[in-house]
Amino acid sequence: MSDIDWDAKLTAAAYAGDIPALLEAIAHGASYSGAEESVMHRALQRWNVPLLRFLLTSSELPSRPSIHTGYDAAFRQACEAGDVEFARWLAAAPELGEHADVHACCDEAFELACRGGHDAVVRWLAAEHGMLASEHVRYLIANDGEIRSYLEGLGITAGRG
Repeated sequence: MSDIDWDAKLTAAAYAGDIPALLEAIAHGASYSGAEESVMHRALQRWNVPLLRFLLTSSELPSRPSIHTGYDAAFRQACEAGDVEFARWLAAAPELGEHADVHACCDEAFELACRGGHDAVVRWLAAEHGMLASEHVRYLIANDGEIRSYLEGLGITAGRG
């Protein structure tokens, strides 16, 4: 019997973003089933986009974490980081079985993108996902002068109804 703790190796590989080591740990019996969400959280903590893409699409894994892990944390973090390419991928990539809920957590992705000054993400969410029609976003715009001013600076306006 091996003295190697493959579960610990799995955790370390997830934290380091080391995909080959992750696969090696799984091949040697690490408890991956049931740990998918934990591995996803590790990738989110390190904001490791290649690992996140791998976890969500790989056929090499015994199972995949849900794209909705942490109430769509990957999507919300992509918007917070201003990573419009990854956010778009999470919202619509054909290789994903399900897509991110762009309105998760009361449209928090839009708020985070605004607060971070991520113009491309804000414009994309407003234009392609109808964020300005959202009750939560309308409330935010009406009650948060900084966000209202930011959006007006981008030429984006919403009724205060």
